[in-house]
Parts: sequence; C-alpha cells; structure tokens
Amino acid sequence: MFKTTLICIFILCAVSKTHARASCNIALLKEFLNFTKFEYAFDVANGNTCPFGELWVTDRLDALQFKDAHLKKLSEPNLLSFFNFITRARIPCEFNNVHRVLHKTSFNVTFAVSYRHENDEIRVYVIQQSNSRPVSFEILTIPTNVSKVLTSIDEVKSAFDASHARLTTYFTDLKENKTLLMTHQFSKVQNRLKALLVGFDVYPGLISNLQIDLSGKYAFFVINGRVFRVYIDYLAHSIFSSNEVVQFSLEIGSNDDFIPLDPTSILIWRWRNGQREAVVGESSFHRAQRIKSTFHFYELGCAFGGIPDPEGNYRLRLRQHKRFDG
Repeated sequence: MFKTTLICIFILCAVSKTHARASCNIALLKEFLNFTKFEYAFDVANGNTCPFGELWVTDRLDALQFKDAHLKKLSEPNLLSFFNFITRARIPCEFNNVHRVLHKTSFNVTFAVSYRHENDEIRVYVIQQSNSRPVSFEILTIPTNVSKVLTSIDEVKSAFDASHARLTTYFTDLKENKTLLMTHQFSKVQNRLKALLVGFDVYPGLISNLQIDLSGKYAFFVINGRVFRVYIDYLAHSIFSSNEVVQFSLEIGSNDDFIPLDPTSILIWRWRNGQREAVVGESSFHRAQRIKSTFHFYELGCAFGGIPDPEGNYRLRLRQHKRFDG
C-alpha cells in the first residue's frame, strides 16, 4: 500500500508548502503537447523504488492544480491494486524498468523489465489491468547474448517508445567502459505478444540515461553529464548507425532527469539547493550539421517548480498515449 510518507514526497504535495517561483509558467510545457491526439501523464517516484505515482496532464492544468490532481490519483483503487499485485506476485519493480505501454479507460498494459544473469535473458512481465477482471500477467522471455559481449553488468535500465511499441534495454559495463543496447519491436502474432530484435549496439562509453523523444525518431542519452542526440535508424538494425549525432551545450546532474519533448526541446527535472524545478529549453538545430557539432541550448523558463527535495531523490518521467474512444 502507499504509505503516508510517500504521498508527502511526491511533487504536488510540496506545492502547498513552497510556492513556485514567479517566473514558472505551465504554458511553456503545454505548447509542446498535442492534446487532440494524445493523453499525457507524469510518473513520479522517490528514487528507483516502487510504488510510484502518476499525474495526468490536461490542457487546462496549471501549476497550482498539480497538488489536488496528484493526490486524487494516488488514492485511485486501480493504481493501488496494481502495485499491491506486483508485490504479491514478486515481480521485479524499479522505476527505471516499469513502463505503462497502453492506456485505455477500462484497460491498461504495463511492462516490468528485468535481466536474468543465469539464463542470459531479458524477462518482460506483461501486466494487464482491466475494470472487469483481476490483475493478471504473463512472462515474455527474450534470449540475449549480453554475457558474451560484456565482461560484467553493472546496471540494467530500459526506455519505452510508445509511438512505435519499442523497448530499448541497455546494460553498462564499468570495467570496459561501454554500454550494450538492445531494442525490441513488440507486436501481436496469432493473439500472442512477440518481441523482434530491431536494434543492437555496443557504444564506447557509459550511458547513464537514455530517453526516446515523443516522436520516436530520436534517442537522447547522457554520458558523463553531457547530453547527446541521435537519429534512430532501425533499417540499419541500429540506434547509432546514423551520422546525425549531436551534442547539446547542456549538462545534466546525476540527480537530474530529462524528458525530450521533440527533436530540439527538452524538459529538465533539475535539482538545485534542495529544490526541484521543471525547466523547458530548446536548441538551435540545423539539419545540415553533422557529428562533432555542439548545439546551443537555451532555457525558455520554468514550467513548474519550488518543490522541496532535500535528498535529490525525486524522479519524473512523461508518458504519451494515443487517445482511444473507450
């Protein structure tokens, strides 16, 4: 169950305790969102642990409404029963590796991703939640050759591209200073979920954070606090085969999260002096520019902020779902 203390650490409780700075304006975020075709929700967490909360974003939402909307969602039976079920079923649950992949009014599908060293396989727990049936799950096992490529595995994280139903799982090897990335395309074949390998990369460096932009066309990743972006070329069976790799004049702290909004714009979940704020910025990008180029990143301003976070643990992630009639 959600603990009372968990509620207090989440984003929107804090709005009532500390006012956002005067320059914060939620409209800076809204202009990048398409409420006609999509629905949006923030996942919010304390560290990499479960359970975590969600906050649905509407085109009428302003910063001062965050608190009430968030607390209402934390008490929803569907969210509570979901995490209670995961605990009872002993499904591995980490913020970095749990992704709501389908959202409808009466039906949800969530992936919980884990890696089993002894079998060298990725396990995707496909959790289905319906208003008319109890929560259930099935396990999709994906064989890999990770143990043949990396001498050790220090971290396993994943990113989900909802626009194309693709999951990228990435493994870091501190000893060899490299990251292995595997991308799988999910589809239903004869009413069964299948995973097809569409991307395999070994990158020379430790990727600490990888996110796919809302269009699904670009991957943003962080190495040593520096932000890079690459055009995804799955026709070449790779994320990094394209020459169109750019670096932003932007540094991300180890306690910060970032959310790519489009190919040139980013929402930074910034931690400074025990406070959180969501800062929107964009870069001066020209398609003709190529590798080794640095693109200047300009902060447009704060979308919402003034959120106490003494330990720098609060996490933020944005989900985009296609709208359905039912």
